[in-house]
Amino acid sequence: MLRAAVRLNVSTGLVASAAAAGQYTTRCDVVEKPQRRVTPVRELERDVIVLERQVAGEPLKRINLEEMIEDLADPSRKLVMFGEHHDDAKAQDVERSVYDGMARRQRDSRRRVALALEFVDADARRDAESFASDTISGDDVAKLPPLPYHHTPLSEAYAERLQMVGLRSKNVVAAQCLWDAAMAHSCLDFLKTNTRDAIMLVCGAFHVQHFLGVVDHVEKYTESGGPFEPLDRDEFRVVVCVPMDGPSFLRRSLVDVWDDPSLDTVADFIVFTRGGHGGVTGVCAA
Repeated sequence: MLRAAVRLNVSTGLVASAAAAGQYTTRCDVVEKPQRRVTPVRELERDVIVLERQVAGEPLKRINLEEMIEDLADPSRKLVMFGEHHDDAKAQDVERSVYDGMARRQRDSRRRVALALEFVDADARRDAESFASDTISGDDVAKLPPLPYHHTPLSEAYAERLQMVGLRSKNVVAAQCLWDAAMAHSCLDFLKTNTRDAIMLVCGAFHVQHFLGVVDHVEKYTESGGPFEPLDRDEFRVVVCVPMDGPSFLRRSLVDVWDDPSLDTVADFIVFTRGGHGGVTGVCAA
C-alpha cells in the first residue's frame, strides 16, 4: 500500500505518499480544486489549546503548538498517529502545520516523512463500492493486512468503546477491526522498507484515542514473534484533536485547569480547537 510514491488500498481507502520536498503527488491532482490558505503556526496558537501527557499519572501540562511539533519531529519518532473530527477545518490546519514541521526538520538528515490518510479518492469510489473480501482478486488481497486478521477487538477497552458508540453487529465490528488493522499494517510495512524514515497517519480520532484501535494493532504486529520489529514506546506518538465551540474554548482557556479524569488517557497530546461544533472527549469521530 505504501510502495513507491502513492498507492490506494481499496478496502480501507488508505492513501499514502512518501513526501520529501514535494517529490510526490496524489492521484487526486487531476481534479482542479481551490487551495485553502494554510494558517501559520503563530496564528493557530490563538485557536488551539494543546495539552501534553507523556507520563501516565502526571498532571496534564499545557504547552504551545510549536512545542508539540518539536516533540513529534524528534528523530526518534517513527510513527505519529493523528486523530481528527473529519469536519474540523482547524484540526486540518494543525495537521498541515505538524506535517510541514516534521518534514522541514528532517531535511538536513534527508529523512523523509510519509503521510497516510484515511479516506477514499473519488477516482477509486467504484472499486470501494464493489469491494467484498471473499471475492476480490489476488492483487487486491495483497493490499489487505495478512489474512486471517483479528476480526474482534484486541483489547477489552476497545470492545467496550465500540459498544458505547453503538457498534455491536458482528460484521460491523469485524469491518472496524479490518480498518484498524489495515492502517496499522500499512504504516509498519512502510517503516519496515524505509527504516530511516517516519510516517504520520491521519484518521478519525476514534481509531486511535485512548491508545486503542490502530494502536492495539500496532502493538500486536510489533510484539515478540510478530511480522515487524518491536516499536519502542518512545518511537510513536498519538495526537487527538477535539473541536470546541467558541465560548467553551474561551472559558476553558481562561480557567486553564485540566483535571478532568476523562482526559487522563486520551493521547500523548490533546489539541482542543476553537470554532468547531463541539465534541465530547470520550466520543470522537470515527
